[in-house]
Amino acid sequence: MEKIGRVLWWSDKDKNGIITDPRGNEYYFDESVLKTISKKKVISGAIVLFDENTSVIDVVCAKNVEIPLGKSKEKLEKIYQIESVQLSLF
Repeated sequence: MEKIGRVLWWSDKDKNGIITDPRGNEYYFDESVLKTISKKKVISGAIVLFDENTSVIDVVCAKNVEIPLGKSKEKLEKIYQIESVQLSLF
């Protein structure tokens, strides 16, 4: 199932980073799981779509990471904020 997340940090040198979902869960990812169009656009704070990689043991990882653009990005940004706020109310 595709999830919405935000890049918590990204290392241009090491080509890896961490994504957080609205619940605060963290997912490791590296350049190998980025969709081709996204490879040059990874920055800390970027909204992303991703799947959880359940085939990796001991580390929670993301796969199929995509950085949306334009109106899609704006819509996902709002959804992420709403989900974050709703969860903080509980």
